[in-house]
Parts: sequence; structure tokens; C-alpha cells
Amino acid sequence: MPEPIHASSSRLDPRNQWGSIFSLRLTGYVLLALSALDVVAIVFPPDIFNPQWEFETLGRLVERVPVPLIGLALIFYGGLRYRRALERMFLRPLALMTVLVGICYLLLVPLGIADSIRLQHASQAQSSLEQDQQRSRYRQLEQQITNASQDQVIPLARRWQLVSAQEGQGTPESVKSKALSQLKKNQLSQQKQRLVSRKANQERHLKNSVKWVLGAFLAGVCHIYLGVGANKLFRLDL
Repeated sequence: MPEPIHASSSRLDPRNQWGSIFSLRLTGYVLLALSALDVVAIVFPPDIFNPQWEFETLGRLVERVPVPLIGLALIFYGGLRYRRALERMFLRPLALMTVLVGICYLLLVPLGIADSIRLQHASQAQSSLEQDQQRSRYRQLEQQITNASQDQVIPLARRWQLVSAQEGQGTPESVKSKALSQLKKNQLSQQKQRLVSRKANQERHLKNSVKWVLGAFLAGVCHIYLGVGANKLFRLDL
């Protein structure tokens, strides 16, 4: 009878398994260290109580969260196998820190929502102020053209580019009428552009708010899950 086929001894060699696990864990430690440096660069210098800084910092942290999560998963891979005593001592604070980071991400969720609302209100107030200032400028220019004498109306209309060179050769009354008409068109055009820009900014802000707040929640849950899972797997009794 033919002999049963056995797996090659190289695949069962503990040294090969140790080498693979060591490479994965080393990659995890490097990713975690790089993530820590990235977090320091993002958070410092802090600008607390500035909703713009807080909201943008939240977004930058959330967008970079996959790297530390992958690093932690690689570090915890393999359980307690092939770990020295020093590394086993390091697992307890690492698991605890992972849970604390997860809690911090969950605490960022209400902060992100509050900052998003504050920034939206501030943007609306700024947009209303700019719109009022724009209306005031057009109103002043309209009064200048309306009250301008026959000698002033043509140079004034040309200076504000309200009439073409050919139209500026007409009578002062026709130039004034065309200038006022063009001024009204310019005002309506800028109002339309402002509304389009405001709508685009609101949509972009809403998308970022949903993505970053939901991302902070998921990041918090994943960190807590990894930390608690490591505690149970390694029996660290946190």
C-alpha cells in the first residue's frame, strides 16, 4: 500500500512559525510607534476650545485610525506563544492603553457633534454677514450711479465695468440705464454663485461630520474590543 503523504517538515518547523509571528509582531510595533508619532504631530500644539481645530483634529485622527488598529492586531497575534517575559509584561499596559484610547474615541463623538453644529451656525452667520455687506456695496454703487451727473455717469460706469466701450459712447441717460441694469445682473449672478457655494460647503461639512463622528464611534468600539479581547486571551486580569 502507498504510504500516507505527510506535510513537509519545514511547514511544521517551530522555527519557521516563530519567524513568521515575529515578523508580524515587529511590523505591528513599528506601525504602532509611527501612529503614536503621528498623533503627537496632530494634537500638538493644542488649540482647545477652538471648534475648528477640534473638529479638524477629530477628522485627522479618525482618518489615520486604521494604522494603529492593524498594528495592535499584529501585536496581539499568536497569543502568548513565542513571547519573552519582558514582552509579556508589556502586554498588560498595552491592553489597558488600548481600552483607554477606545474610551477617548467614544468621548470624541459628542464633542464632534457639538463642534459640527457650532461650525455650521458660525458659517451661516458669516455667510449672512457677507451677503449683507455685498447688498450694502451694491446699494451704495446704485445710488452713486443714480445721483451721478451727466458728466460723471459715463466714467463711473466704465470704472466699474458696467458698460462696454461701445455702450459708453451713448448718451448719459442710456449709459445710466444700461449701467443700472448690468449692476442688477451682477448682483443676481453673485447671489446665485454664493448660494451654490454655500450649498456645496454645507454638503461637504455634513459628509465630513457623519464620516468623522461615525468613524470615531467605530474606532472606539474596535479599540475596546481589541483591549478586552487581549485581556481575556492573555488572562491579564485588567
